Amino acid sequence: MQDSRELVRSELVRAAVHLFAELGFDQTSLQMVADAAGVPVAVARREFGDKTQLYMAAFRAVAINEQSVAEKISANFTYDRTGLYHLVDEVLEYALDNPDATALWMQRTMSDAADITEIEKMYFSPNFQNGRRLVARVIREDIDAEFALWTIMWCVRAFVRGGILDEQGQRVGKDDPRTMIRFRTYLHSLVDLFTTPSLRHT
Repeated sequence: MQDSRELVRSELVRAAVHLFAELGFDQTSLQMVADAAGVPVAVARREFGDKTQLYMAAFRAVAINEQSVAEKISANFTYDRTGLYHLVDEVLEYALDNPDATALWMQRTMSDAADITEIEKMYFSPNFQNGRRLVARVIREDIDAEFALWTIMWCVRAFVRGGILDEQGQRVGKDDPRTMIRFRTYLHSLVDLFTTPSLRHT
């Protein structure tokens, strides 16, 4: 019985992550999440109370996954340019493997559910600040480590969600192998920029 209940909760959270990521908080109802999970809405209310609590549970699930990635990055990090290459590659691979999590955070950047103010403090900032401390040990002193890491995050999230427009105005992105190679190379070139001594300091 307990395993069955945990399975229901897991399905509700999975459905919530996807719907909140695609539609945002206001456009997603508890009924929609229950329908996507294949359970009556009364079950969703029993397990999570209301939509806000389910929203928090969705971010909690994403954060648990992201924490394991952050720990892997920290454990394998070397304090040199190669270490930063590895960091940006891991950030990109996570975004590619977890498109709903990527979209969920992008909804937050557009002030989705702005009245729920604790999300970033609880579920984003700890991992981000740990990453910032790693980056700060490697990049040039004249580059702001926080903005350097945000630059990587912004680029990765936007590319994974929307790709770019090619010369013909057609959208290409993560599903196009050539574009993926170009984007990964571009991320590495940012690392080169962040770590190459500035001419004004030589």
